[in-house]
Amino acid sequence: MNLLLIEDDPQVAGEIVAALQARGYVVVHCSDGRAGQEAALLGEHGLIITDRMLPGVDGLDIVTS
Repeated sequence: MNLLLIEDDPQVAGEIVAALQARGYVVVHCSDGRAGQEAALLGEHGLIITDRMLPGVDGLDIVTS
């Protein structure tokens, strides 16, 4: 399954990506809201995991768009 992670903290994102990849998931990571929103609209992701407070576009706006 392809997952999209939108997280601006590099340490947190690295830990989440490593844990998910270790379980066999393909993870696309975006570090800001605008890039994450674009990836969410264009990509085929089985699940989107997003931070709420992101630079550019808020995570809640991404989920509701």
